[in-house]
Amino acid sequence: MYLLCILVEEVFLLLWPPLQEKVIESCLTFFLYCCNRDINPDVVFEVHNYNITSVDHFSHFVERLRFGSLKSSPVDLVLSCVDNFEARMAINRACNQLGQNWIESGVSENAVSGHIQLVKPGETACFACAPPLVVAEGIDEKTLKREGVCAASLPTTMGIVAGLLVQSSLKYLLQFGEVTQYVGYSALSDFFPTMSMKPNPSCSDKHCCQRQEEWSRRAPLREKEVKKKDNQQPVLHDSNEWGNWTHGYPNTLFSTCYIYFRVKGL
Repeated sequence: MYLLCILVEEVFLLLWPPLQEKVIESCLTFFLYCCNRDINPDVVFEVHNYNITSVDHFSHFVERLRFGSLKSSPVDLVLSCVDNFEARMAINRACNQLGQNWIESGVSENAVSGHIQLVKPGETACFACAPPLVVAEGIDEKTLKREGVCAASLPTTMGIVAGLLVQSSLKYLLQFGEVTQYVGYSALSDFFPTMSMKPNPSCSDKHCCQRQEEWSRRAPLREKEVKKKDNQQPVLHDSNEWGNWTHGYPNTLFSTCYIYFRVKGL
């Protein structure tokens, strides 16, 4: 499986203060790479330290999405962990152009709420289908920030949103459970709203509109696949190499299955 994660450089704010000066002096992206490499040395990392919103870097970014796997094929999933709308729109354009699925994530400026959003070009709403007001009205987000004042930072909120992002990624990649299209989090009320978001036929991103047309044309094929799947009988295994067996009704599928283990000598 090949996963691309775009990180934000302001992660260093969560570091122990004495480390911040050392990190600033060096390349933060490389510092994060070293930390993650030490956590799991079996993972192969490809590090790029640049602004994906610039023309030259955006082209290279699209190229790495298309051929960035170990087999020079498209990546399986893109995780967006950036902190500004401009970067999100750049990721959105690239994924719409390639038809690449990705998961957007974010935390509010007051640090007490956040969300994750699964984006499937043509099937679900992209980031441009229902943009925030600041994006829809073409306001320069840099003008909204006061000089010398940064957004609130609450590591616990970020940790919860990051956990939701990783959990959804695992379910998507390993194909278990249900990956909700949108999951929100409100720390003040401990509320987790979920919703489905349909694409906007009048989306400002032309590639999103193209993907919507492609998705509509494939509708008959999807209906056939659903009917074929419904007609398939569940595969039940009476035995396996581990000596485990299930207790229940063999002709019925349940959401919970009780498993008993046979251990030698017991």
